[in-house]
Amino acid sequence: VPPRRDRNKPAQDYASRAPPDPASYPRPQPPRITPSFGTLPPSVLRQMFGHPLTDKGLAGFLADWKKTGQSILDDKADSK
Repeated sequence: VPPRRDRNKPAQDYASRAPPDPASYPRPQPPRITPSFGTLPPSVLRQMFGHPLTDKGLAGFLADWKKTGQSILDDKADSK
């Protein structure tokens, strides 16, 4: 018959161990740099700008922008 283990033995073993070495922790990886552009055929680009939903969305945006009374141009630049 094997000897009976003390119930507190695992806790005592854990407390007596040295803390883990910080160098053994996984290091965070730097973010991957990806290009901010893509390539597509000129015909697809033309179709994107001539799409009915693009026209509808642009018209809605411009109508909303006009309601705000704002301008992206500097007022001093307009008076020149």
